[in-house]
Amino acid sequence: MNTTLRWLHLSDFHTGKDDYGQLQLFSSLLKHVDQRIKEQGAPDLVFITGDIADRAISEQYDKFAEEFLLPLAERVGEKTILLVPGNHDVDRERRKYFSRDEIRRSAEFFDPTPKGATEREDLLPRFGAYIKNENFQLMPNTNDWLGNETGCFIHSIDKNGIDVGILGLNTAWLTKDKADQGQLTPGKALVEKGLEAISDTKVKIVLGHHPLDWLHPDDRKPIEALFGQHQVLYLHGHMHQNDAGITHGAGNLFLALQSGAAFQAREDEKWVNRLLWAELEPEARELAVEPWKWHKGHQEWKLDFEAFSEQYRQSDRWLLPLPGSLVPQQGKPQTAPAAQPEKKFKEPMGWELLAPESLEKLASPTEEAEILAYFDGRQPVWRLALSPQVPRRAVVERIAESILAAGEADRPGVFLLLGAGGEGKSTAFFQTMERVLRTDGNWRLLHRRGENAALNRAWAEELPREEGRRWLIASDDADQVAEDVYALAFALQSKGRGDVHFLLCARHTEWRSTKVEQRQWENLPGYREEILRGLDEADATAIVAAWERYQDRGLGELAGKSREEAVAALLVASRSEVSEDEGAFLGALLRLRLGDQMKAYVRKLLDRLGEKKILPTKPETLLDAFGYIAAMHAENKPFLSKPVLARALGIEPRELRGKVLWPLGEEAAADISGEMVYTRHRAIAEAALDIFKNTTRYPVEPEELYEGLVISAEELSQKGLFIVALDKWRNELPDYFFEHGEQNLAIRLAQALVKVAPTDSYRRVKLSQLLRKAGQPELALQTFRDAPRPEDHRAFFHEWAVAEGEQGNRALNVWLDAVALADATARRPPDNRTTAMCLTGFGIACRELYRSYNTPLFIEGCGAASDLGLALPYLDPKAKRFLSENQAAAREAGVEEFPPAAALRKVKEAAVAAHGQREADLQDWVQPAVELTFDGLKALLGLGES
Repeated sequence: MNTTLRWLHLSDFHTGKDDYGQLQLFSSLLKHVDQRIKEQGAPDLVFITGDIADRAISEQYDKFAEEFLLPLAERVGEKTILLVPGNHDVDRERRKYFSRDEIRRSAEFFDPTPKGATEREDLLPRFGAYIKNENFQLMPNTNDWLGNETGCFIHSIDKNGIDVGILGLNTAWLTKDKADQGQLTPGKALVEKGLEAISDTKVKIVLGHHPLDWLHPDDRKPIEALFGQHQVLYLHGHMHQNDAGITHGAGNLFLALQSGAAFQAREDEKWVNRLLWAELEPEARELAVEPWKWHKGHQEWKLDFEAFSEQYRQSDRWLLPLPGSLVPQQGKPQTAPAAQPEKKFKEPMGWELLAPESLEKLASPTEEAEILAYFDGRQPVWRLALSPQVPRRAVVERIAESILAAGEADRPGVFLLLGAGGEGKSTAFFQTMERVLRTDGNWRLLHRRGENAALNRAWAEELPREEGRRWLIASDDADQVAEDVYALAFALQSKGRGDVHFLLCARHTEWRSTKVEQRQWENLPGYREEILRGLDEADATAIVAAWERYQDRGLGELAGKSREEAVAALLVASRSEVSEDEGAFLGALLRLRLGDQMKAYVRKLLDRLGEKKILPTKPETLLDAFGYIAAMHAENKPFLSKPVLARALGIEPRELRGKVLWPLGEEAAADISGEMVYTRHRAIAEAALDIFKNTTRYPVEPEELYEGLVISAEELSQKGLFIVALDKWRNELPDYFFEHGEQNLAIRLAQALVKVAPTDSYRRVKLSQLLRKAGQPELALQTFRDAPRPEDHRAFFHEWAVAEGEQGNRALNVWLDAVALADATARRPPDNRTTAMCLTGFGIACRELYRSYNTPLFIEGCGAASDLGLALPYLDPKAKRFLSENQAAAREAGVEEFPPAAALRKVKEAAVAAHGQREADLQDWVQPAVELTFDGLKALLGLGES
């Protein structure tokens, strides 16, 4: 007998956002369901968790039902499909001035009573189209529940011998705008009453649209507590990614499952369409999930291997423990576990295993020069951090005490130290580890010391569990292992391992950019962040006292001041750092210790770096490496990654840390933590770049530095490697220099990109635009006339048309704008924006040809193009203005409005005529006007086969 429960979880269709794209989606989804039914039979249930429509209008719900919901019901049975609304199922034009604060102050608004239902009636018109859709009424949870006193739907069924209770919530009651996060609620009293109704069922599933961190704080914790008490499975959408997480609620755990957006974008856009299959085995106390996403390369649904932790993966499924298996259930006696044989744990490669006695080996006397170099920004190591001459910051005591307290309470903890480079994070990180080990001899430390050292998820099983033993897993550059940390912490907590804790350290910008979202960390029990920024008085006093040991050599510009005056000056300097991306701590040290001698200090640094080769067999020195790093940091462009730097230097990525970054760190020249590379402080970078630009002392040309980095990033991309912030190398950097008056450099970078990728039409368009903005239209035009056949890209031909038009070549302008709209130009049909852009340019050029040659066909082409353009939806004001001007010119010349089909024919006639009197011949691969077809444009304009 089948004793499992299988379901399909879908969410976020946004029907009406893109009619053609969604028709393709519906078709591919139904084919996928057909294949699953053929292989495994129909699912027992289908859950759809909101955002069915894009703008909550009846036509969008009808389309969803006709094209997908009803065909799906034919396959799986209409009684198996359950829906709840989302924020896009709210008509925000209705009742848009209601007050969330007033509703929260109401004692009865969310009560499961007739009075509560009456109060909620004021918001029901916002869900009018959703409630009234007759197709939704066929489903078992008819939408009447939104207006009932229950305020939620309750559905109990027996499937395959499993007693299942399903509670559907409306988390979108208070949806208003883009500031919804932290303001919403399904109503705590409604949730409580609904859970009571299904409390006797074996499996409890709750459906909602929003993640719980979107709820108002006054409701989030109580609702999490209710979910934990009932050990529910909470299924939701909204965030457009597949995801899962175990969450605490009042000391109990529940499981939240998130389905990605069924339709977020077409396949060539940034986001990927997703769905989630699940199979629950109550007796085994586990849930098998299969996250799927659309793979445009194979044109089929593929497993999404990035959705869940590898820790739970078994073949093509991920096995998640059910809530009741994660913690002891209250009221049930627990049998003592059998004694386990002692395990021996061997630290893996790249990690060091340390006990309290290990610290004595790491601590050794330090020389004065080393301490002074540390005060000037030298990268800390164990020996320096443990030196009594290096002061302990207050944050060390706070974090260490929190770790020790969590260990005593047998509560798992993840402790994160965040800050900018040069803020003293790494020193505090080392000193916190020392403080924990020296305070309690039962602690053992696993310290990640190798850049490529992996965090082994099998440690959830392998770390020995001994009486009184506590483990601290510590990693600087924690952004590099964030996903593994999250997965391991998740696994350890699922197994009740309160003896294992994490200490992490990272730049805040790089930590926030990891694949693990902030809300996931915040939902992880025991997670705590400490952000290091600037100094308090106690820290400043300790630092000045440390400087005083070395008199003028330590105090620098503060020499001769009293301790109180020096402390006050240090506090002021630390607070004067404006950018949160720069270390206020190191900035203050540099300003006060070096003062006006900053440039002299940097010149000495550059002299030393110029004497040190990276590799004996190559000419590049550390000065070359530092030049690349300083050039980017000085301009506040924080996206120089290690692979790009290695490529620019002509060395292997594996050589970068040992041959470049570590020596630069020893010289206090670079911050070697994280994926991105910076100097130790932007003040150093700015001084170095100023020296490079305004002296001939060093063989470093700043423009060549930027060009070399841009080329390196593009070459790596051409090899198929992932490059962080690739678009910034391609577009942001040239734009930045152009806008800051360095037009030659901007154009040089764009030309370098074209040279690396000559058939990349985007790069050529970018170069042409910069050349035209710089007042060099001839060179802009030559960019296209010298081009090989490009990859398909309509904007390429429109930009070429503009370049020809600016040179007076109006016939070529008309022809090329027509090519931009033609079927053979690109696989993707023209969209509204591209069509408006090309028809505008086409009309302007036709108008000029008419003025020059008095040819009626051209002014007719101008009128036809403007008639078609003005019929397009979503016109931006600029396009609408130009199209209207073109239409007015045609009317003034006696051209009547064309029917759409006739207008399109006239556009082609004008294009053929322009091609016949073209000012020059173009490359053979440019399609002649007489051969152009416009079926894609016909479809966009709704012309069918006419």
